[in-house]
Amino acid sequence: MRSHVADRAAGGGEADPLLANGDPEPTMFGHVSSPFHRTTLLTDARRLHESSFGDQSGLLGLCYTRTDADSKTAEELPERYTAADAAEKIVRDINYWYEIDASVCKITHFTGLQHTVHKQGAVISWRIE
Repeated sequence: MRSHVADRAAGGGEADPLLANGDPEPTMFGHVSSPFHRTTLLTDARRLHESSFGDQSGLLGLCYTRTDADSKTAEELPERYTAADAAEKIVRDINYWYEIDASVCKITHFTGLQHTVHKQGAVISWRIE
């Protein structure tokens, strides 16, 4: 998952919950969804909510998924962690940590990328109110 503030503000951290440059990185989702790091989806949501941009803003994230042919595993993660699972977890965490209303706007899946590991995944957008 990569965290980028969409449309209205700059900032955001980068992470992929399954792989970092092709190597297993099982703790990365915990970082990108943590309220204790500076540049995460959660802290981006808080900054957007506190900004002067108005009542609504949004977040945009990329979630890469493994292909069936990828034999590497990240032991601490469920085998089939979906973009929808990640999207809903972010909504719950934003509400829990900051009491901010958030919702999933859209999840769009993609395939066919040329990267040797990051070949498929989803684009996720959230609304922050």
